[in-house]
Amino acid sequence: MGYPIVSSVCATYLSDSNPAIEEVSTVTLYFIYIGIGLWVFCYFYLAFFGVVSEYTGMIFRVKYLESVLRQDIAWFEDNNPLSLASKISKESLAIQNATGEKAANILFALSMMVAGF
Repeated sequence: MGYPIVSSVCATYLSDSNPAIEEVSTVTLYFIYIGIGLWVFCYFYLAFFGVVSEYTGMIFRVKYLESVLRQDIAWFEDNNPLSLASKISKESLAIQNATGEKAANILFALSMMVAGF
């Protein structure tokens, strides 16, 4: 039911002789280009923070294991060495989350705040 009304309105107002159509087409193309640019920028932005968080997690796991291996024997008597792998995994995941998505969101919010003024 709505299709014939829309098509008659489009046929009436969107003819090629209307000078507003050229201006609307130009503005529409600007919006499309801005959308494509934002998509590309956001992809690289999130990919960068993903790579940084993975690298930070890997470095943390290596440094954590090195510091555990430097401990005295008495430390292993007080702490359960069987839970060491899960402890390293849990803490490195927390660091990856903090340096990845959360850091990206904070930077995005700060840039939006600056751009808003």
